[in-house]
Amino acid sequence: MRELTEEELKLAPEWATHYFAYRDGDILFESDSKSTLYSSQLNGMLPVIETSGACSKSKLFRPSFCDASKYAFSDNRLSFSGGTFDACIDACDCCDGTVAEVVNFDFNKDDAIAIAKHFCLTAEDLK
Repeated sequence: MRELTEEELKLAPEWATHYFAYRDGDILFESDSKSTLYSSQLNGMLPVIETSGACSKSKLFRPSFCDASKYAFSDNRLSFSGGTFDACIDACDCCDGTVAEVVNFDFNKDDAIAIAKHFCLTAEDLK
């Protein structure tokens, strides 16, 4: 199977992790739960359908995607939605009599992995 061109990669939905390129120019984009077909004849995408896994002949082109907004963080004071983190903000009395706002949450290795997957980061990206 051939590699996708840069233009074809731009057609891929954000959720797609696999593709299969047909000889006629059509491209099947898939994930573990969805698929859609780019039709070269129609010059557009067909409707997305629910599936139960990627085709065995499709090629991985993105690491598996983890939607961090659906991830249960180890600390319930931390959440992720719309591309931003929400955390508990506490008031802290300082020694000089002022009050400062501090963000307070715990973050473990599994939390870090979920965020890295959300942004499709690899070990190479983190060097």
